[in-house]
Amino acid sequence: MRAFNFTNAAGCDSIISVQVIRYPEDQTEVVLEACPGETASFQGLELATGEEATVALANQYGCDSIVHAVVQALPTPGLEAITTDGCPDTASGSIAALIALATEPPYLFSLNGSPHTDSPVFEGLEAGFYTLLAQDGNGCTAAVEVEVMEAAPLLFELVLDSMACDNPVATLIARILSGDDGSLLYRWEDGSSGFSRQVNSAGIYSLQVSNSCQEATEEIRVPPPVPKEGALIYVPNAFSPNGDGNNDRFLPAFAADTEVVDYEFKVFSRWGGELFSTQNPSEGWDGAVGGRRLNAGVYAWYIQSRIRACGQERDYFLEGDVVLMR
Repeated sequence: MRAFNFTNAAGCDSIISVQVIRYPEDQTEVVLEACPGETASFQGLELATGEEATVALANQYGCDSIVHAVVQALPTPGLEAITTDGCPDTASGSIAALIALATEPPYLFSLNGSPHTDSPVFEGLEAGFYTLLAQDGNGCTAAVEVEVMEAAPLLFELVLDSMACDNPVATLIARILSGDDGSLLYRWEDGSSGFSRQVNSAGIYSLQVSNSCQEATEEIRVPPPVPKEGALIYVPNAFSPNGDGNNDRFLPAFAADTEVVDYEFKVFSRWGGELFSTQNPSEGWDGAVGGRRLNAGVYAWYIQSRIRACGQERDYFLEGDVVLMR
């Protein structure tokens, strides 16, 4: 402070004291925010996230005002996608956006650059690759690449185990080759359900299988049981016509539950001469021709017959050798 002496209008002393007050400099820090990959504007500067800048300005008193600015990155929304496979050959896939890390709402969504919408679900999509984008209330965005798959076509086959004469039951089983999405439904032609079924008669059977996308139908023919000829006709390989009542005649034996519809049985010498012939299944050869006993040896034979068994008729032809023992 300083004092100054002056003479006033009356000629008296006038003392004036002057004090100069110093205004302090301003020191200010400014925190700016920007989305990752973007900039914030400050005093004509474009600052990226993480950058800092110091500028000198004039305050209201005309003094220097030092401002330090720093740009912080705003958080981006955590974005995930839930996809639903499309049905084969149709645009039926979907993508649902899920905000796994919340930021500032509200959220808008876009798919492959489409206009933003507040709905996080996109439906009616073909199989392929898509870019899903989410934007929060700060304008910050997150994007993920998403693939919509096409469901495998529904394919299956019917398999069965064969019927047997002593157990005329067949089990039909659906074997799924592709397209099992966990929602399979089975419907047989008789209205029954389930992936397997037992039938007790020959015929054609069909099964319809459906999943969430498709229906497929397959047929299978169940053949009648086929008896093996060895199980229906037994022909011994030796006999001894010595009159002891045991194995004195050579003839085939037929299985129980069989009916001989047509029958011819013949025996021949080694040179092809016919020695015995009959059409009666219960008549056998006694090892003689015209009452004359033949010597021990090997003789040829054949059987031609038609037999009804397992509910069906089949023709059989067998041939072989027999040993006549004396």
